[in-house]
Amino acid sequence: MLGGDARCDRLLQALRELIRDYEPPADPSRQLAKDLLQRINKHVDFLLKFRPQAASMGNATRFIKIQVGKLPQDAGTEWARHRKRLIEALERFQWERVTVAGEETAANACDKVADGDVVLCYCYSEVVVRSLLMAREQGTRFSVVVVDSRPRMDGTKVLRVLTEAGISCQYVDVAAISYIMREATKVFIGASAVLANGSVYARAGSALIALVAKDSSVPVIVLAETNKFHERVQLDSITANELFDPRDLLKFSHGGPDAAQLRDVESLPKLTLLNLNYDLMPADLVAVVATEAGLIPATSVPVILREFRKDLQANFGH
Repeated sequence: MLGGDARCDRLLQALRELIRDYEPPADPSRQLAKDLLQRINKHVDFLLKFRPQAASMGNATRFIKIQVGKLPQDAGTEWARHRKRLIEALERFQWERVTVAGEETAANACDKVADGDVVLCYCYSEVVVRSLLMAREQGTRFSVVVVDSRPRMDGTKVLRVLTEAGISCQYVDVAAISYIMREATKVFIGASAVLANGSVYARAGSALIALVAKDSSVPVIVLAETNKFHERVQLDSITANELFDPRDLLKFSHGGPDAAQLRDVESLPKLTLLNLNYDLMPADLVAVVATEAGLIPATSVPVILREFRKDLQANFGH
């Protein structure tokens, strides 16, 4: 499970199960809200040992902690009612901020696909694929360039889904981006997070594609639900990133070096293998961000974050 939306969806399911199974502490001196928060923190910390949270997961965790913090001191006496309310709040958050938000984001980006377009996309993004399929269903005549990169090569999944839907596609390696960009009219990139300064946290290689697109005067459209917006400000992709197994860089399905040539590579004293998951795309490389709230400039992220917090209080608060 690699996508931020899928990971957030599973986290929300796990939080619902946690609250459903939770029983108030037997010691009356222990506050239920504090005890439940400690339980949630313990489970979230366990998950963090295996992989850093996606931005959407962090927002979901922050949301349930706020709701638990609002529980009255005597919540234990009516725990069944409060438990039901918390579970319903999580279900609503999941429906509105993940499921519906993804569909509306794809629909808003779909409106930017016109007849004759050549849309370039990079690796696999659920919301990007959904948007292109919507455009196909609406009868728009366009083609797609699927750009992929090692070691994950998950662009093959995009290629399979789009070609099965009858969309004409080209498939190229990211090394050919300066050549293939000449044919593109738009670039669609899915984001893992959009930061408060408008920078976009996306798959490693996304910044390279956006830079080449900017140089070629091809607009870059980033697709990201507002649940992926984050208050953090970051200026580079080294300060915080996610490291994948570096040994994956030495695995070739075909056409690469054989095992004998790579056997001792990891033991070389002056060689470090680095397999980064993300890179940072500066805001000035992004033409527009497609969200469930519409198309917005990357510089408007702080406004969306402020409205997002207000909406949570109005729709999910007491």
